[in-house]
Amino acid sequence: MQIVINIPEQMYINAKADMLCAASVIARAIKNGTPLPKGHGRLIDENKITKFEQTGLVIKDDNVIRCLVTDAPTIIDAN
Repeated sequence: MQIVINIPEQMYINAKADMLCAASVIARAIKNGTPLPKGHGRLIDENKITKFEQTGLVIKDDNVIRCLVTDAPTIIDAN
């Protein structure tokens, strides 16, 4: 299972330095985390996209879908 958690940076730093503190921080973060669904695509940092290019158009169910390629770095690989 993969889960996305959000904790303050200082709490992260403290947890790395003190394993007793880490257990509490991790338990709280997991409780409030967001599980990623099985089969999810890769997660990227959209703020780091510096370029994109249109590679084609796809027509599906009367909708036009643009196919784009970006240089966004992957944060979590596809499942």
